[in-house]
Amino acid sequence: MSDLKPLDRRLLFELVRNSRRSDRESAKILKVSQPTITRKRAFIEKEFIESFTAILKWSKIGYNLFVITLVKIKANIAAEEQYDAVRKRALSWLASQPNILMASGSRGGGVDSL
Repeated sequence: MSDLKPLDRRLLFELVRNSRRSDRESAKILKVSQPTITRKRAFIEKEFIESFTAILKWSKIGYNLFVITLVKIKANIAAEEQYDAVRKRALSWLASQPNILMASGSRGGGVDSL
């Protein structure tokens, strides 16, 4: 983040708080002009933001419970081909479950799958 100027950094964190906020609203919050925000937002989105995501209201779409399960399977499997077979079987099972929205590999915190 060393390429970010102070205003860029402040705008980036405003986008994290609420990416749907208009440039005009962001300009008022940051006390600069709307054209400045529009220009800086375009730069920030191009250089520092991979993508935007939606945070769902799970209960509104019929889910009463939202669960994230972290697992570690790699440490228990010696050979890479065994790991690939277990991963393939697990992904196949996950794909057959109608209430599972996403499965992913992950790193850190002592886990390798999410």
